[in-house]
Amino acid sequence: MTEAISGAHLRAFIERVERLEEEKKALGDDIKDVYAEAKGNGFDPRIMRKVVALRRIDADKRREQQEILDLYLGALGMLADTPPGSAALRRAVTAFGEPTPLTDEEKGRGCAAAFVDKRGARVAFGVGRKGAPTKAAARAS
Repeated sequence: MTEAISGAHLRAFIERVERLEEEKKALGDDIKDVYAEAKGNGFDPRIMRKVVALRRIDADKRREQQEILDLYLGALGMLADTPPGSAALRRAVTAFGEPTPLTDEEKGRGCAAAFVDKRGARVAFGVGRKGAPTKAAARAS
């Protein structure tokens, strides 16, 4: 059974959607203008967009995502040259002394530095969440 369609009722919905689409476009243009103004004042709009997106995420969820990202970057050896990675390396040097050259195996595992501890055991570290050193491998030398 087919029900009759009220043209006036449908037209009202369509017109509301069209008005909202116009408003959305105007807001999008305003947002573009703000990013352009920020760029003119020395800010990077791409990074600002990322910050806006991060601010939309719940703090706990954002922290969890950052920890996972840091874990992945550390596993790939991509945190060693960052301030948190450098700080972790300084803490490890304080604890173990100067690092020794990495073996090919340690490099393959994404280790950032290797040390020989007081007992003579070789300890290799990666850099994990929040720049904290993580023991990636330990074996007797």
